[in-house]
Amino acid sequence: MTVCIIGLGLIGGSIGLELKTKRFADRIIGVEKNPEYAKIALERGLVDAISKLVDAI
Repeated sequence: MTVCIIGLGLIGGSIGLELKTKRFADRIIGVEKNPEYAKIALERGLVDAISKLVDAI
């Protein structure tokens, strides 16, 4: 299953981390307007990829 998280701040990032920890999804795509937050989420392994909203949906 692929999950898309819109917004990778404190709440979205925490959800991504928990989904990965519990192995709920095979792939997690993050949508984030702020490039710095997107970079941090990828570096910390909170998501597998960053995408634009249109592409993620």
